[in-house]
Amino acid sequence: MAAQPQKSTGEQFSLRLKAFYAALFLVLGVQLPFLPVWLTAKGLDAGAIGIVLAILWLDEYVDVPFRFLGALKTPARPQEFWFEALTVLFVATAVVLSTLWVFRRLRVLESLIEVCAWCRKVNVGEKWVPFEQYMKVEHDVKSTHGICPECYEKVVKPELDQYLASGGKTPGEMS
Repeated sequence: MAAQPQKSTGEQFSLRLKAFYAALFLVLGVQLPFLPVWLTAKGLDAGAIGIVLAILWLDEYVDVPFRFLGALKTPARPQEFWFEALTVLFVATAVVLSTLWVFRRLRVLESLIEVCAWCRKVNVGEKWVPFEQYMKVEHDVKSTHGICPECYEKVVKPELDQYLASGGKTPGEMS
């Protein structure tokens, strides 16, 4: 049985470095499109997010493996850098825009309240509460009642005219 030749230190380092970058790109490939959303949630504005992303992409020019891990110097390839940067930016933009669209749709759906068509009670969880109570509890808003001009013309004015025409008698008093 022939003995396998021993791998040189450079080959071993190369394999470790390949495994490291494969794991790094796998994690970043899943997380990076959501990085701007997460940074926004942490309170960073667009300029700060741009600075963070610029630092992440500087690896192509700074050559982190050479400077900090003792690897061979990687030749500068600005075309590859810009292709990768623009591809990541395009994919991240598409993911962020689609995520924001989904969040807007969810916000619209969550902002709908279920109101009974007959008694105007609002469904809160499994309990139906009066509309006024819902507004007070959920939004800390006090309510009052009024009559819109359309309802006044359709309902109140005819009843008021009938009441005044009857000499101020209610329908029960007229019989």
